[in-house]
Amino acid sequence: MREPSLRGSLAECRMGDMIETFTILSTAANATLTPIHHRMPVILSPGAFETWLSGGNVALDPTPETLLAVYPVSTRVNSPRHDDPECIAPTSLA
Repeated sequence: MREPSLRGSLAECRMGDMIETFTILSTAANATLTPIHHRMPVILSPGAFETWLSGGNVALDPTPETLLAVYPVSTRVNSPRHDDPECIAPTSLA
């Protein structure tokens, strides 16, 4: 059986190299986001950071509705070429 070949920056890694990665954990949507999607990212409160980073148990519950604002944005946000404040500027639904 032939081993798969890696391309890109992972191909340059050596045993013991640190590889920085991330993941997005999701949970059930809260009442604010339910009309948009049934899942939402987990948002940890600042008080939970240390517990999470040290491997402790943290509740992965939906964020309280009072901490989020929902408003329409332009389709500019759909392109990775756009990485600027205009992506999150409120717009009308028209």
